[in-house]
Amino acid sequence: MINNISEIINKKANKKELTDQEIYYFVNNLKKDVKKYQVSSMLMAIKINGLNDRELISYHNAIVNSGNIINLDDNRFDKHSTGGLGDKVSIILAPILEAMGIKFWKLSGRGLGFTGGTVDKLESIKKFKINYNLETILKKDFSKHNFIIGQSKNIVPADKYIYSIRDTSGSVDSTELIAASVMSKKIAMGAKNILIDLKVGSGAFFKNLRDAEKLGEKLKLIGKNNNRNIYVLYTNMNEPLGKSIGNSIEIKEAINFLKNEYKDPKLEELLRKIASEFYAKKYQTSITEGIEKFNEILKEHKGYKTFLKILENQNVKIKDFKDSKIFTPKHNKRITAHQNGYFKFKNLEDLGYFLIDIKAGRKIDKDHIYNHSGVDFFVKNGDFINKGDLLAKIYSKEKLTDQQIEWFNETFTIVKEKVEDEKIILKEQRW
Repeated sequence: MINNISEIINKKANKKELTDQEIYYFVNNLKKDVKKYQVSSMLMAIKINGLNDRELISYHNAIVNSGNIINLDDNRFDKHSTGGLGDKVSIILAPILEAMGIKFWKLSGRGLGFTGGTVDKLESIKKFKINYNLETILKKDFSKHNFIIGQSKNIVPADKYIYSIRDTSGSVDSTELIAASVMSKKIAMGAKNILIDLKVGSGAFFKNLRDAEKLGEKLKLIGKNNNRNIYVLYTNMNEPLGKSIGNSIEIKEAINFLKNEYKDPKLEELLRKIASEFYAKKYQTSITEGIEKFNEILKEHKGYKTFLKILENQNVKIKDFKDSKIFTPKHNKRITAHQNGYFKFKNLEDLGYFLIDIKAGRKIDKDHIYNHSGVDFFVKNGDFINKGDLLAKIYSKEKLTDQQIEWFNETFTIVKEKVEDEKIILKEQRW
């Protein structure tokens, strides 16, 4: 065994297999003997040369064991999305599942790379508390509700540290690093049934289904090794999920969805799929019954009522929340069509970086987000539009520059040929 971090990094950089002891040495000495630049080097070596199955299991287990593990004899559910634009699924799903009687305790992260983060979105709600210790999580008064929290000091602390370095060191899109990060949070939180919403397309880390399936296999591998039920859902990210992209603007869309006021069709299809699968698994019944329950909850606004309970449980004063305006941007810019034709998104990754540029996300981990920056789209892929039609509104803290407007306009195109609509669910690997 090598217990010199420089030699361990060199070993992986030279495509050699690491022992379990060497992997544990690296993870256990984060913030101690291992410097931040060495962590970056190690992550890049893993990104370039990968980890075999044994190394991956060892690396994942080391991260899980860096903190406390919740082991309760219950049948909790969890869900993870690999990131995309406009993905507010977890924020809507948590209260719907509570209304279904399904326990859903979620540990979420901040924005990563060009994609938004659930924690950032929830923190745009005034006084919403993200950080909780393990003792609080396990108290009956708190855990009787579903919750979404940030990574705490005593649950997978190694992942929290590595996560922040991945975001700024060019190692976000490593299959093995993603798999270990995703599953470590799920295993540590003790969920028995885990659904992975694995995004595919220009607005995802995986641009094609083939590469996404490689990650899906790694996730299933880790799940099987830890006796978990894993469901992998491959979903389309060639266009934003829903109408809105940003932080407080996505909270606004989530609330409208739960109130049954505005539901983007593809966002609704995905939520219905996940919620009905969870319901069928939980109660050992049919998917049809799960769909009926989902529709009933939305029709009767039960999801919105439980959403308010979740907010109150996480420090929000409900009267203040109801009285306040969630989304109050300083500036907005209308984007209209310059010609007739069919609308099509070109590159959602570029759109994600544009949103970071207008402060809806971070370039480095110390950057401050402007909660009210974002975009509303009024068209979808394949819509026919006329010259002058409103395509989008961009919201920002400062007035947009000509260069920023040009950048935004380069993320979509208007073409003469009809654009075929793409389905949201591409493939599934069931429990």
